[in-house]
Amino acid sequence: MLLDDILEQIGHQIPLENYRIERAYEVARDSIEGDEDQLRQVFTNLIVNGLQAMEAGGTLTVVTEEDQQTGNYSVTIRDSGPGIAPDVQEKLFTPFFTTKAHGTGLGLAVSYGIVKDHGGEIRVNSSPGQGAAFTVILPLEQGVKY
Repeated sequence: MLLDDILEQIGHQIPLENYRIERAYEVARDSIEGDEDQLRQVFTNLIVNGLQAMEAGGTLTVVTEEDQQTGNYSVTIRDSGPGIAPDVQEKLFTPFFTTKAHGTGLGLAVSYGIVKDHGGEIRVNSSPGQGAAFTVILPLEQGVKY
């Protein structure tokens, strides 16, 4: 599964044993249509951002769901970090906007473009002190396996 592969790959750069990683893959099907390399970039970016937002001991949750009514597949990456203020949320997908000391401000902007190109959307749900959840919603079709 792509998401597990990404977590394993990230584990070579970030010590995942310092975090609690929860997985809830609740999808009847295991594929969507899309460019695997581009979608790997999106999910890698969201997972790394989530891990970087947390102190050691934090929880990162990865959830997949299928909505049969809409025909969409969603992947939610939720962290237990400090959350994101509403005024910052409005700018998250703007190129070159960053809250990181050494960030470029391109990760979320590029991810947003990739998801849009795949006919999907990215949603963010966060409140200060409550962590952040990024949900990628994509049309569910035969294609890339997750």
